[in-house]
Amino acid sequence: MSDLGRRMGQAGGIRTEQQRLLRLHRYWLSICGKRPMPTRKDIDPAAVSDILKDVMVVEALSRDPDEAQAGRPLFRYRLIGTGVTQAAGYDLTGATFDDLPDPAFRRFCQRLFEGVMADGKPRSAAGRRLIACERWAFDSLVLPLSDTGDLVTGFLAALVYPREWNHGLWPRPSWNWHRNNASETDPPE
Repeated sequence: MSDLGRRMGQAGGIRTEQQRLLRLHRYWLSICGKRPMPTRKDIDPAAVSDILKDVMVVEALSRDPDEAQAGRPLFRYRLIGTGVTQAAGYDLTGATFDDLPDPAFRRFCQRLFEGVMADGKPRSAAGRRLIACERWAFDSLVLPLSDTGDLVTGFLAALVYPREWNHGLWPRPSWNWHRNNASETDPPE
């Protein structure tokens, strides 16, 4: 069984062998100090410049009480690395998870980040997602951040597409492909 096969859908704890993700986790630990989690202000982009293209900063927001999902947190992308945007074929900086074009990946991200928000612990998770109607294997890492010291208010995250999981390839969709596929759904198996 491949590493992806062992890791698909796993969350809770760090279960990755991807060196870029492990490097980011070590950096996060180094800026925690004696606190359970660092603040967004603690992040020094120069300290992770070699992996910055894979990194995202996400903030947790409250939804409007009148929204259908009022009880669920809203996650907004504050920063998305160029490697993540190039692989996805779009840039959602400033947008929320609600704007992700693939409903299955949207649900995956929402659950993963809600889990980290609930327990304040880092998590990694692997899976497959649709990008321009093609399935791509990915590995991810979500690290909590706090402006208050104890409540999760944001995240330092990374998303990679290991070539060894993707037949030696890396996603390169046409830019903004999702605007032509407003109702993107899974292709038949």
